Amino acid sequence: ESASTVVTTAFTLEAWVYPTGPGSEPNYGGVIVGRAGEYLLSRFPDGTIRFAHGMTTPGYGWVDTGVVAPLGTWTHIAQTYDAAAGFVETYANGVAGVPVAASGVVGDAEPVSNEVWIGDRQALEQAFEGQIDEVRVWDIARTPIEIANAYSKTLSAGEAAALPNLKGYWNFDDGTPNDLSAYGNHGALAGD
Repeated sequence: ESASTVVTTAFTLEAWVYPTGPGSEPNYGGVIVGRAGEYLLSRFPDGTIRFAHGMTTPGYGWVDTGVVAPLGTWTHIAQTYDAAAGFVETYANGVAGVPVAASGVVGDAEPVSNEVWIGDRQALEQAFEGQIDEVRVWDIARTPIEIANAYSKTLSAGEAAALPNLKGYWNFDDGTPNDLSAYGNHGALAGD
């Protein structure tokens, strides 16, 4: 639980995913990354990437982005929100899908669930089935050019720590969920 991972009017979520199954929740698949009540990015059993974010519009409920992460292959998923622009945009391997109209400050619909979870969600079983790598949480909406140019690149600890808008970066290269951003949001592995 860290105040640095709270987002308000803009954010970017990124992760490489390698799905091997539908996820543990029969209807809602598995969460890729999220802070329940505020932002959740999930892969549903049909392969679609969906989100539930605590902004005013579309509200805290699952929204289908139309972007797909197929089984048995690595796909980079990125999602941005910018209240000033008025939409959520989801990318697969640096290519944008169809924007979803969105507005408002990201609130907290589940105030007792304030931990960032990777591969599941706090307080409700929704485990991702497969592998997840290179997870990043930003408090800005990265541009399409930034997404396209950086999705296939890793960051060194020094590079990550020098980026003030990068609020969490977990690359798992040393086998731990240590956060390489300047904020030190280290985690613990469970069920890996």
